[in-house]
Amino acid sequence: IRIEVNDELGELTRLLDAIESSGIRRLRVAIITFHSLEDRIVKNRFSKWAKNCICPDDAMRCTCGNNHAIGKVITKKPLSAAEDELRANSRSRSAKLRIFEIRRD
Repeated sequence: IRIEVNDELGELTRLLDAIESSGIRRLRVAIITFHSLEDRIVKNRFSKWAKNCICPDDAMRCTCGNNHAIGKVITKKPLSAAEDELRANSRSRSAKLRIFEIRRD
């Protein structure tokens, strides 16, 4: 209920949209998610940002120029809490950190 009432998924999407359209040339985006829905949004957006070719999957060959990536994913798999952190803070169990580096040259 909290996620819906606070429009947390919408806020996250709007944040990622703002980052994408900002035109910032160099930036590291680090986002900690606490729910699988949030994590999926971040993971999919980072994948989209890292993709060079935006041609449809059924295209015979690339016609888009193959230069649409705005950076690269730093964390292929999300970072999560270590064992000592889990013992000290059981709520950290669901936290996942994903990092993306924007490099527009």
